[in-house]
Amino acid sequence: MDEKQFPSSWSELAARGCGRQVAPEVAPIASALAELTQLSAGERQAMGAKGRAWSKEDYAWPALGVQMQEFYSSLIDSQLRTTQVRDLIE
Repeated sequence: MDEKQFPSSWSELAARGCGRQVAPEVAPIASALAELTQLSAGERQAMGAKGRAWSKEDYAWPALGVQMQEFYSSLIDSQLRTTQVRDLIE
């Protein structure tokens, strides 16, 4: 699977036990659906519960807020380091 084609978080589906990542083509989709339809109701429910937990953990507004704060903090820290290096050079 080409990681450039899919967001990296989708590769976590299988690792977290809540889905499958497949190429957007008929054969891989059909194969994954055939595999998933063989699961018991309990296995499908467990997969759904894991997916809900993952989405709350990584994609709910509080989690996204933390991610954004960390991202902007890293930009600010990077800018401060760049400024400090420039000051030392000049």
